[in-house]
Amino acid sequence: TQSTWADPTNWAFFGFQEDETIRTVATGVEFNGLKEMFKDDERAFAFLRVTMGDELSKRAKFAFLSWCGPSVSPLKKARTSADKALVKEVIKNFAIDKVYDDINDICEDDIREELG
Repeated sequence: TQSTWADPTNWAFFGFQEDETIRTVATGVEFNGLKEMFKDDERAFAFLRVTMGDELSKRAKFAFLSWCGPSVSPLKKARTSADKALVKEVIKNFAIDKVYDDINDICEDDIREELG
């Protein structure tokens, strides 16, 4: 479905099923809810909408986030870039592309500043 200003959804989280197919795992509104989705033993991707500007000139900017947790096996780590390319065939319009492997590095303020 297409997002509108009335739609409160600000993020979509994509993870892997048992058969290694990528699927939408969750969507949500609050950044902390997105951050809680990233697990140490998983690979994942997220699409984040950040509303910028003031009341008179609001605009949405988008970030693509890639996650490869510190406990992911070397084989799965190696496949992450190929899987990322598949996701980016669907998620195409974003201003920044961030890669994370430490949950402490995922910071809404940093992402907002980079989008600014």
